[in-house]
Amino acid sequence: MMRNAARVIPVILISAVALHGCAIGYQFNYAEAEPTIRTNPKIVVAVGFQNRRPAIVSQKKPPDYVGVLRSSLGIPYSVTTESERPMADDMATAVAGAIERDGGKAIALSIAPTASMAEIVRDAKVRGAGTCMVFTLRDWQTDTYMSTNLVYDVAVDVFDADGKITASNKIKGEDDLGFSFINPRGHAYYAVEDAFKSKIGVLVSGDVAKALK
Repeated sequence: MMRNAARVIPVILISAVALHGCAIGYQFNYAEAEPTIRTNPKIVVAVGFQNRRPAIVSQKKPPDYVGVLRSSLGIPYSVTTESERPMADDMATAVAGAIERDGGKAIALSIAPTASMAEIVRDAKVRGAGTCMVFTLRDWQTDTYMSTNLVYDVAVDVFDADGKITASNKIKGEDDLGFSFINPRGHAYYAVEDAFKSKIGVLVSGDVAKALK
């Protein structure tokens, strides 16, 4: 028993030191996390994410804020986007890229947290979009220590060229994205990307998927 403990303790110490040493300046890549979305190839779809998270609206956190990574002592350090662009813009890029990858036509919108839906839809129409899909991020934050936790509250609305809502959906919850004792940072990097693709897949289903055809 003592011999097994002697083997485990050094691993714990090494993992703790590694986690503490890399907690500062960590980044996630949302821009290339492309889900599967199929649309009518004859219609240009404008895609935008509006970051309405309280910390962003109040400017307590910068637009590229993603969540936190904790040191070995549990101290939280901010995680930002790998691109250094606003998280909402990276998400829009990913979804627009996914639409085009699957044969559709898309435009990624950059939306200010204070923009009205009327302004967003008008901008999409000016840019030649026949359909506008707007995701509203009321909450989206990851918290990584040994495991990674995701808290989310996201809605999506689809508008036609006249600005009429043709479909809506929303999801809200808190998910455990898994655990890695040896490399929690590496696990989080890919687990968060997979979670984003999964959540977008859930949002863009049912009536929302039909509205994009």
